[in-house]
Amino acid sequence: MQIKTLPIFLAFLLMGVADAMGPMSSAVKENYGISTMMATLMPFFVFIAFAIFSVPGGLLAARIGKKNVLLLGLALNTVAVAVPAFMNPPYILLLCCIFLLGVGTTFLQVAGNPIMRDVSAKGDYSRNLALAQGIKGLGSSVSASLSALVLSVGFLAAMGWRGAFPVFFVLMALAFVMVLTLKVDETKADVPPSIGSSLALLGVPMFAMAVLGIFLYVGAEVCMATFLKPTLAGLGLNASQTAFFGATLFFGILTFGRLVAGSVKVSPRVFFRISAFLGLVGGVLLMSGNKTLALVGIVLAGLGFANIWPMLFSITVEEKPECANELSGLMCMAISGGALVPMLMAGSLDAYTNRFAAGATLTQEVSKATGTVQSWDKSSKILAVTTLTGSFDSTNVINQTSSVAAHARPIETGWVMTDANGDFAKDSTITQAVSGATAKVSSWDAETKVLIVTPVTGVFSGTDAIAQSLPKAATATPGQPVFKVEATDGGFAFYVPAGCFAYLLLLSLKGGKKTGQA
Repeated sequence: MQIKTLPIFLAFLLMGVADAMGPMSSAVKENYGISTMMATLMPFFVFIAFAIFSVPGGLLAARIGKKNVLLLGLALNTVAVAVPAFMNPPYILLLCCIFLLGVGTTFLQVAGNPIMRDVSAKGDYSRNLALAQGIKGLGSSVSASLSALVLSVGFLAAMGWRGAFPVFFVLMALAFVMVLTLKVDETKADVPPSIGSSLALLGVPMFAMAVLGIFLYVGAEVCMATFLKPTLAGLGLNASQTAFFGATLFFGILTFGRLVAGSVKVSPRVFFRISAFLGLVGGVLLMSGNKTLALVGIVLAGLGFANIWPMLFSITVEEKPECANELSGLMCMAISGGALVPMLMAGSLDAYTNRFAAGATLTQEVSKATGTVQSWDKSSKILAVTTLTGSFDSTNVINQTSSVAAHARPIETGWVMTDANGDFAKDSTITQAVSGATAKVSSWDAETKVLIVTPVTGVFSGTDAIAQSLPKAATATPGQPVFKVEATDGGFAFYVPAGCFAYLLLLSLKGGKKTGQA
């Protein structure tokens, strides 16, 4: 590793700060008292920034230099994290800062990927880019968990969800100074590009296929991060197991694979081919519906996903290095696949869950309870159940075994209440004297008498009175159980990432004019 690559590696580490906006959104939701939809605007604004500014960023890099665009990205990020570091901003201002962070991170990606070629020794570009992506993965993991880690530091702990931002600010400023002092001999095009000339590169089949490959790859990765947990729950794993064997294991293997790739010398095209094959096999195993095969699939998928980006990016840029900035902009624009491809998978999951039908038989393997579907609301995802035998558990998968198969996992529980006296208030605490259980109210429909809660302690009895003391008294007796559910039978829906990797495998088998069929 050359000394002059260190500032670039630090820039890649700090690209992971933008990835932390998704995990951080839950803490922000609680702080501002906003809806889940409003909180998800944080990662959404990051993706939108990539879609809008990637191509302009590439053009700007071609005109003023990759180093200057890297500095611009670090400057924007420094300003973006400075606001929550030094004040508790209104939510609209925070969103503006997140968007600015997205723009800055877009510039870091657009300039950072090709400038790595300029600072790498001959033959080390693909290896360094793979290592850089591994470091970015570490940055994503550390950034996402930093809010919890700083709780042991007095003045940072007192800042709550904002405690990580002073650390982000110092690192961004340090990276800016390090890149500023870096001397880089940049590869430049003879004629400054335009938007037209950049988009014209999509007329070259190899470049168009590579951009589509990045679009599908990023979308597939977001699918894995989003849907692994409910899928594993559908296979019978409990909450702690799904947390570990889901996204945590996947991203751990992914980071490991990137770091390993950064330490060995292998033909980029061969590595790309192997990665695409592993990703495809992993996706197919996740479709099997078998717990053991699914866990093996997660490991293989993590190894497969690890090096698609650096290998495909370096292979494409090496085809026409004088157009590195334009190609970088086009491929970074394709990161918007992370916002679009998961919608296809989500639609597939919803379609499967929406097969619950009134009168169909329900079973729950863990509790051995049985029942029938009283009603199913597709829009609210609320399933009302008439219990036949046993008592349904509020956290384990419910299976529809007659009519057509359907499975779902309760994420909140509740009842159609009888003898209701007073109105229950959202976020108020309810108690049940007989069982000693407590919960927070998620929603209360006074017309239908449906009360949805998030359990806090204990297990509620399905027949004894429930009481709310604040903000005002309210009491009611549970009737039939109700569950707000999420789709769990995600196995079949993994045809989406598996299909993406089938395309990438086909792409890996095509030869470039410089690299041939190596």
